[in-house]
Amino acid sequence: MKSRSVREFLFPSAIAWKAYAVVIAVSLIPTLLAVAFGGRGQAETQGYERELYSICRLLEVELASGYGSFAHLLEERGAAGKPREEQIRVLHVELQPQLEILAQAYPELEFGYYSRDLSARVAMYPLIDAGSIYGELLPEEFNTYRTGRPELSRPSRTEAGQGKGQMAVQTYPLYNGSEIAGHAWAGMRVRTMGPGRLYTAGSLVALAGFTAATLLVSSWHIMRGLGKWEQKYALRRGAAANREAAAIVHEMRNSIAVSKGLAQLILAQETDMRRRMWLSNIVRQLDHMNNIASDYLEYARPGQPQLGDVSVKDIVDELVESVTPYVEESGVVMEVSPVDQNLRTRCDHGQVRQVLLNLVRNAVEAAPGEPGHRVNIRSRAEGRRIIIEVADNGPGIPEEDLPRVFAPFFTSKPRGTGLGLAISKALIEQQGGSLTAQSSPEGGAILTLELPRA
Repeated sequence: MKSRSVREFLFPSAIAWKAYAVVIAVSLIPTLLAVAFGGRGQAETQGYERELYSICRLLEVELASGYGSFAHLLEERGAAGKPREEQIRVLHVELQPQLEILAQAYPELEFGYYSRDLSARVAMYPLIDAGSIYGELLPEEFNTYRTGRPELSRPSRTEAGQGKGQMAVQTYPLYNGSEIAGHAWAGMRVRTMGPGRLYTAGSLVALAGFTAATLLVSSWHIMRGLGKWEQKYALRRGAAANREAAAIVHEMRNSIAVSKGLAQLILAQETDMRRRMWLSNIVRQLDHMNNIASDYLEYARPGQPQLGDVSVKDIVDELVESVTPYVEESGVVMEVSPVDQNLRTRCDHGQVRQVLLNLVRNAVEAAPGEPGHRVNIRSRAEGRRIIIEVADNGPGIPEEDLPRVFAPFFTSKPRGTGLGLAISKALIEQQGGSLTAQSSPEGGAILTLELPRA
């Protein structure tokens, strides 16, 4: 019983299933995208690393084969002891043409040479302006100087320059003997978000989505609980009002009975035909008032159902036997579909028969005396439910009246009380069933009674 209540709380309806599906989707999709595209981004970065590494290696070979090192190049050009700006200018004049040649093969990349002793990019492509090569860049920002190995790293803001996307930068150490004299570098702007950032973004989106969806589901449960509480409170308040009204109606019935008795006594002694007509009309009106009072008492104080295992065929057979004289007298054709003898329902036999009698009477009165008027009684099983339908081919129920047909005191009959269908619905719902109404596409109305299957 406990597990059942937990299940009903977590999944009370199809709406809850949809809400939880939203929670799962909002939570998992960003994470799955992070895994998929994060892995893809990592693979692409590894591809860039190989290409950038090749360019850095080519720059290192050009420097080593042509000059040996930055220091050897400065010595050959007689600039070893000159000021820093002059040394940078000499290195730039010698190395920049080689970069321009390499740029013809790799125009979309950025690459160059960096001198650690001079703290300057002595040659670079693309060359933004001549003055940019004199800017300082601390070598501690690159892992190459700590590890002594080629590294793929993110450059500083100055190194990355302006543009969209991240800058994947490969650095390659340049040695002068056993000392690192600088590095060659090659960079490419990568538009793919790195795996770490994508995992973080995906996790944040998943967390935010899960939190929002959880709040939505929690709010839905709270509002559903408040709605049930209000409904129970309204039912209790309505039941109390019905009890008070039923007591008043009961006293009215006593007065009606006394008035009717006196009218009948006077009628029996009256000889004037005109007065006898008036008294007869009074008796009929008192009977109508008594019927309204009786119906209301039945609506306000429905008897507790005596549930039992009942054959559906017995219910239908007794119904047909009871209504056949009334139906034939009204000139209506009644058609009854065969009933499976094995169909059984758990219900109050007497109350269900009373409800079906009321439904058939309403169907007959839908088009009294019209030729070709028919009433159909059908029954079947659908899963764990028993369905009994009473249909007619009369004018049907206007669409604007469908939401009100079971409301107390709603009627389209000149002499109706408007309580018959309201009482019928209350009796059936007490037994765990339902009573619904709809207009048939072919014309007429269909009243559908559903009961639990035994």
